[in-house]
Amino acid sequence: MGNLLTDTNPGFQPFGFAGGLYDPDTGLTRFGARDYDPQTGRWTAQDPIGHASQDTNLYTYVYNDPINNVDPSGLFLNFLVGCGVGAGIEIAWQMLVEGKSLACVDWLDVAMSALEGCVGGMGSSKLAKLLKKWFGCNSFTADTLVHTENGLKPISEIKVGDKVLSYDERTETTRYQPVMAVIQGEQRYQLILITLDSGESIEATAEHPFYINGKGWNPANSLKVGQALQLHNGTTVVIKEIDTSVRLEKVYNITVANTHNYFVGVDGVLVHNADKCYDDIIQKIMDYLGEGFKAKKLTTVRIRSSLPKMGENK
Repeated sequence: MGNLLTDTNPGFQPFGFAGGLYDPDTGLTRFGARDYDPQTGRWTAQDPIGHASQDTNLYTYVYNDPINNVDPSGLFLNFLVGCGVGAGIEIAWQMLVEGKSLACVDWLDVAMSALEGCVGGMGSSKLAKLLKKWFGCNSFTADTLVHTENGLKPISEIKVGDKVLSYDERTETTRYQPVMAVIQGEQRYQLILITLDSGESIEATAEHPFYINGKGWNPANSLKVGQALQLHNGTTVVIKEIDTSVRLEKVYNITVANTHNYFVGVDGVLVHNADKCYDDIIQKIMDYLGEGFKAKKLTTVRIRSSLPKMGENK
């Protein structure tokens, strides 16, 4: 489902199946975290949140029921059909109140507003809190350096379309992958300051996964002095000291296509773009959606992010 049958005005609008961004070069539809292949009716990569999506087949699109369900982010079954009014309110807000042109509308905001409109009432307030917590789960402080194809760049300056160095766990090789989304959050976080034996320090929120040599992915708050972290050049660096603090901080994360990880710091420490805290939040969101459509009033979720603008083909 979702094959493009004809296009009488190529380039006029970028949307494909279920509102994703259609790529005419590959025939795939981009949904942020991963791409959808209309020829097979499957995702081209496994669900980055794993089995928290409630499906044993990590390539399945919305439980093989695209008539009643939509997944606008590529992460999980996100909202039910019939939520267009909430999305329309969000578009109107951005264009009329914030003064944006249609080309500058933040489409992730629109998708999340549609989701919010589905649930409504008391549930919408709870859902908004869950979504905001989700987007702040795992992040780094603004000055954290990321390895890009143009050299080191602070994570706060990374833009959608930038290519970052990433690790393919299947082939055990590194390659550059495009950034699909930029995520920001600001609240009181538990922050873990990791000092390496090289002298460099990296600060991340408690749940952000780091790759420990020989053990795989582990959240920052479980790291221990003496453990070896994987580096971009295939070597390792040893953790020398760990300090914990709680404070108000603006933090950043990115979503990386296909491989879903990147390298941070001058040393190039391997980190993931998803984390364990998703599991609980996704389950709670799925529980809300499972209660069915019962909107009583329209509300919107104000979550800032960066996705490709209309007309861009990055």
